[in-house]
Amino acid sequence: MFQLICEGIRVSVRPLKRNMLPVAYMLWKEFKEDSSLLYAHKNMEDIDFDEFSELYNEALRSAKFFMCTVNHTVNDETIGLLAGRIFEQRGCVWINTFVISKRHRGKALGTETLKIIEQHFKSRYNVSKICLICNCKNEYGLKFWMSNGYNIIKNFASNSLQSNKTHFVVLIKKL
Repeated sequence: MFQLICEGIRVSVRPLKRNMLPVAYMLWKEFKEDSSLLYAHKNMEDIDFDEFSELYNEALRSAKFFMCTVNHTVNDETIGLLAGRIFEQRGCVWINTFVISKRHRGKALGTETLKIIEQHFKSRYNVSKICLICNCKNEYGLKFWMSNGYNIIKNFASNSLQSNKTHFVVLIKKL
């Protein structure tokens, strides 16, 4: 697993440890149950704990994938989940999942998390852009990404089990 470790004033980001999988999974479930949470994610259907654990195992086997907890520095409480992949040769990071728990929204902790990982990737890995996909129905998420300097570069629709078409946007920020 790619070792993403960075710290801000109120939040820290560090690799997800196996003993924290239940907490991370609960954040994932909260995300799936409340689509207004801050997130970036492709259209992944609901997964159970075993499937979530397998995603973790796949990340462990890859030098390019990261799966991290976002923690509050005051009490080390896990308040979020971040996952993605770095493409060093392209100077790009794709964020697959970014969740801040419902009770920690509106405190700028998601923005702080985003700022510290942007700076980390830019300064240590010469990353020049961060990309993600967001569901168009996630108005809160779209507002969050755009207020943090991300721009929509593409719209597309995807078939989904829940409905005929789900509409997404690809967002990018040049660092």
